[in-house]
Amino acid sequence: MVKPAPFVTATDLKRVLALDEAGALLAACSEPVELRAVFLPLYAGVALYENQSVDSLGWHRGRISFQGHYGRREVPTHIALEAERGTILSAESSPEDLLAAARAVERRAGIAFTFHTLLTTMSRHLKAAGVPGPVRACLLGSPSARATHCPFPVLRNAIDLLSYR
Repeated sequence: MVKPAPFVTATDLKRVLALDEAGALLAACSEPVELRAVFLPLYAGVALYENQSVDSLGWHRGRISFQGHYGRREVPTHIALEAERGTILSAESSPEDLLAAARAVERRAGIAFTFHTLLTTMSRHLKAAGVPGPVRACLLGSPSARATHCPFPVLRNAIDLLSYR
């Protein structure tokens, strides 16, 4: 049985990890499920509830295609994510497994975070790199992105700007 998630406040949801904190979380991942729980949100904007939809059939040629909350999503893959592709895809991806893995990374790194923190961190670091709001919305699967068309090369250029190490 999975322990209930701790109470999360609005302040927790707006927390952004510093580059060194995000790097420490990534470095603290040692199991495949931990890589899946931390790398996918930080490098591809994949939310907890979308994580199960990421599989080997949708991950090819530098992109991940999966069922997002608001419809089908396709995002480019970062080079750090590609390097861990096989390991990430070998992991169980149930929400319970991902939550347990995230808590293990949290304890090991000594850095508190939520899945929303990881997504917010990705968005804010893209914003700091000069990526426009509509492009960030497309990458993160925001409902406002449904009315926006972002060419794949633009998304690729934005993802390539991410660096947490």
